[in-house]
Amino acid sequence: DGLYVAIDLFSPSASASDAPASVCALLGSCPKGLVLVVDAGLASLQRLWCLYEVFWAVQHGKGSAYVRVALPGDTPIEGVVSIQGALTAGLDLAKAECARDKDKSHLLSELRRKSGMQRSNALVTEALGSALFSKLRWRSSVWGWAMYAVLNLRGADHLPLNQLIASVLELDEEEQEMRLLQSYDEKSFIKMLEAGGFSHSEALTKFTDADGHVSQEKFGQWCRGQRGSKEEQTKRAAPTHTALLANLASFACYLDRLGMGNFAEHFRGAAADMAADKAAGRAAAREALSAPAPSGGLAAALDDVMERCDRDDQRGAVQVMYRLLLSNGGLLATDTDEASIPPPELSSQSAVGIADTLRLYMEAAHAMLAAHASTHSRHIEYLADTAAELNAFVASNGATGPDVAHQRSLAGNRTLLRQTMQARRSNESILLLNPS
Repeated sequence: DGLYVAIDLFSPSASASDAPASVCALLGSCPKGLVLVVDAGLASLQRLWCLYEVFWAVQHGKGSAYVRVALPGDTPIEGVVSIQGALTAGLDLAKAECARDKDKSHLLSELRRKSGMQRSNALVTEALGSALFSKLRWRSSVWGWAMYAVLNLRGADHLPLNQLIASVLELDEEEQEMRLLQSYDEKSFIKMLEAGGFSHSEALTKFTDADGHVSQEKFGQWCRGQRGSKEEQTKRAAPTHTALLANLASFACYLDRLGMGNFAEHFRGAAADMAADKAAGRAAAREALSAPAPSGGLAAALDDVMERCDRDDQRGAVQVMYRLLLSNGGLLATDTDEASIPPPELSSQSAVGIADTLRLYMEAAHAMLAAHASTHSRHIEYLADTAAELNAFVASNGATGPDVAHQRSLAGNRTLLRQTMQARRSNESILLLNPS
């Protein structure tokens, strides 16, 4: 269907001396992205050629959002935990393997010359870490959401864990309702609406689609709008230890229904342990779930942004802000992809375009830090004030930056979850990396 894949495992072997030219040509033929396939044995994270190509993609104009991570469907829970552990600890490209010693020496020399080993390690680790969390959280299936929940559970990141589970459970309720409604033909459906208290005329006006039929889909949309005010939904999404325990139990039942018993038992065990801790008084003081602390040297990075803005170096500030957002992809209210947090190279290079991109990044960072007002009040105030100034500048000069929808609400998150239920197609090429 128009999707072209270059599988690096089967590509002709390149000489390390021609690495920059050959990698540049290969990536240039794959505008859609680079996918690193990571198995439970972490083979591709230990191969220098694979990591060098990731480095090249990030360093030379493609940006971190160009890099994706793919996991085999049979990857066990502990396998993904191992991958996360390796990325959290940080990759050391100097220790990666290469089939030929001469190639390894040449590739490492290239990395030292281009960015230095410390910076190269950080770039590759940051890109793959962000790609892993984005894959599981935003571009995945129920398996991915369950795995993302496992990682949050392991890291004691209980607030994003609760938000994810609440969204998935609400989505499941909506789908169950629609399956039930779609079992009725139109005439029977109208009778059901009348039995529920709607008049015949209301059924014909409120829930009629563009083709003139009384539609279950229109009724489902109306139900979702009404559900927002329900007390039960509010309780489920509440940032409390009690809500999390209830959601974990419901999530386990949901996974059982889908035949994912290994995950279901994992979450039941975790819920039992947490309940025991609370009963013993070990968690009694933590009824309110706290947001995980941002990473990536947040304070230092934002101080750097402030200094760059004072020097009118908005281009440099954009780069620093983008790296900061990618390193905290799991805490953002939206996916770190081109549709919501676009890489700097996709924005207009005019002053207005750069200002609009910086505004977008600052608004995303401000929303992320809202839960940390007591420790980051100075930066929160700066981000809000500067984003407002940039917005006024862009509005008065005509926006030429990225046209994006940013800072989705919980309802927006549910929309993204719903979209992953549908197959995604592409007519552009993609590069698939496997350990060679």
